[in-house]
Amino acid sequence: QGADPGRLSLEIHGPRLRARLATVVPLEQPRLHLVVLGFDLESQVAAGENRGRALRHDFVVLAHAVHGLNAMSDGELEFTGALPTSASLHEHPDARLAVAAWVSDGASPVPLQAAGGWLRPAR
Repeated sequence: QGADPGRLSLEIHGPRLRARLATVVPLEQPRLHLVVLGFDLESQVAAGENRGRALRHDFVVLAHAVHGLNAMSDGELEFTGALPTSASLHEHPDARLAVAAWVSDGASPVPLQAAGGWLRPAR
């Protein structure tokens, strides 16, 4: 059993995000992974064997970004910046959206801590 990875918290205000990780585990290269998820989407297929069909998706990643975390004077790690965006995100202006975030260390894909929540819940 490994050490407690700490607590990851997210504060979101419009397109801006602040993520903080309170941890006692030393991290060499902490990375914050952010994804914006769209739920209950439909896409029209223009080519291939499904051409002309409308495909439904329970959820998809609409935008993804990876950022470094900065050490703060209180010992916590922090990232402040914009939520990830993409053309796909703008194609679904009324979609139900959520954000998911996780912290990994260096090149390892293993999540050490995760957090998330709704950006735009179902109407």
